[in-house]
Amino acid sequence: MTIYSFCSTVTPMSTVIYSENLGASGEEEESIICKILSEHDVRFTETPLTAETTAEFAEAEAISLLINSQVNAATLAQLPNLRALATRTSGTDHMDFEALRSSRIRTASIPTFAVDGITERVFEFSDLADGKLTSIPHELHREPQARLELPYILKNKRIGIVGHGRAGQHLANELSCLGAKPDNLRSFNPRYSVARNDQGMHYHNQWREFLQSCDVVSFHCPLTPETRHMFNVEDLESCNNDLVIFNTSRGEVVANEALVEGLKTGKIAFAGCDVLEGLRVDYGKKCASYVNFDSLPEGIQAHHRSGRLMLTPHTAGITTSMLRHIARTSATQIKQLLAN
Repeated sequence: MTIYSFCSTVTPMSTVIYSENLGASGEEEESIICKILSEHDVRFTETPLTAETTAEFAEAEAISLLINSQVNAATLAQLPNLRALATRTSGTDHMDFEALRSSRIRTASIPTFAVDGITERVFEFSDLADGKLTSIPHELHREPQARLELPYILKNKRIGIVGHGRAGQHLANELSCLGAKPDNLRSFNPRYSVARNDQGMHYHNQWREFLQSCDVVSFHCPLTPETRHMFNVEDLESCNNDLVIFNTSRGEVVANEALVEGLKTGKIAFAGCDVLEGLRVDYGKKCASYVNFDSLPEGIQAHHRSGRLMLTPHTAGITTSMLRHIARTSATQIKQLLAN
């Protein structure tokens, strides 16, 4: 077993296991968690929760996890003691809620997650495209930087934001503060009842029409059956030439095939992706080893070598302050779930 740390000093009320922890780099977060959950037996492991790893979590009455875990009926069937499950993410595509409801397991997620850091990653990708940066450091704990103006690649461009939740709204607000003209901002959500303009911003509910109106598209939507491969090869026909794409949501929202073909034909001039279809990161390792470029499809590797496709290992927004926030929030959620 890889569980390596226990922090209960009294007879515990429940066993709580944190999966996919940050290893040695997460000692401060572990201390915060142990303090809040001092009445429980808290254990930490680098192993994600899946149907194949449940033996390591057999004693858990509560589990905290990240995106490499897969919670489904097969997983839950092997965890008879489980009463509560909390994900340290805002996205929940790794959780089968129908199976969780059937098992009467209480759940929680992080409602506000690193929106300033996600916006900063979009701006860092823009700086890469402009040549102001040659790479984005992969280490954790980097706080967002103060900016005084828009990156050059975004100036006077029609910028489309896919998903207008907290992250999308934060990006739109920052773009406006840095001088983006309201008439150049547009948002897509198929749930908008009608397409409209509101204080200059364009709201679209037709996907191809939205793409035709954009020079830049930034993805900030959750992964659902409806958004999987939302941007695919067929969509390239609707795109303007030299489109710029940013993806800080989930890798499977943008099909790798579309990235490779778009960059090859020139439909896409530059793509910055903090996530990539099929790519999984190991949160128990140092960030420098997150992305094994040799494991990526050849087309992705070729465009990455050319500098027109820049990748980071799902680290947008992971700063010291955010890690503390996640530790406090997740531990508080688990404490409340078990108390109820």
